[in-house]
Amino acid sequence: MPQVKKETYFNNFIQSGYEELKEWTPTYYQAIKEADANMQFAGKTIDQMAQSLEDWCSNMFIDTMSEEMIQRMEEFYSMDNSGRTLDERRGLLKAAQIGSGKVDADRIKRVLRSYADADCEIDFVHTLDITLYSNNKLIRVENIKKIIRNLLPAHIAWQLYQAMQQNDTITPVVAVRNTYIACPIREEDDNATDI
Repeated sequence: MPQVKKETYFNNFIQSGYEELKEWTPTYYQAIKEADANMQFAGKTIDQMAQSLEDWCSNMFIDTMSEEMIQRMEEFYSMDNSGRTLDERRGLLKAAQIGSGKVDADRIKRVLRSYADADCEIDFVHTLDITLYSNNKLIRVENIKKIIRNLLPAHIAWQLYQAMQQNDTITPVVAVRNTYIACPIREEDDNATDI
């Protein structure tokens, strides 16, 4: 069997199943051709079984599952995978699995961290304000909006903000600052000196 670079649980890949069986079989039994053919068949069966167990175990986890299993999971969750990379699809599946049940700030943070690998801050006064700190990573906002829309109940109003980190190495040529002062509207008979 060929050597695989990932961690394995059932395949040792040092020798094939046939070679391992032959190592444990008495020498007088190895000289019989029918016994050798039996060991070759059993060795291939052991190799196939070990590989099937490896595939089954890797398909249990989103980070290691095959593309075929990811597609089956997307069909189960009724997700659209068009135009997304494999990593984005894995992130959406993680978010879909975390995002069921009671909704609270910690769950929203875990869901966004699993999909976008970014932290967020959540404020809830009249609306739910979610500020996503993406550290200048490109994140598909429409995916995050869909995740949040599926996660939150329909009666909660929410807004999503994305905070970008300012790079200190780039200095602008001209710095412009705007200051807005909010003041109440005055009646016409009031004098400006009364301020």
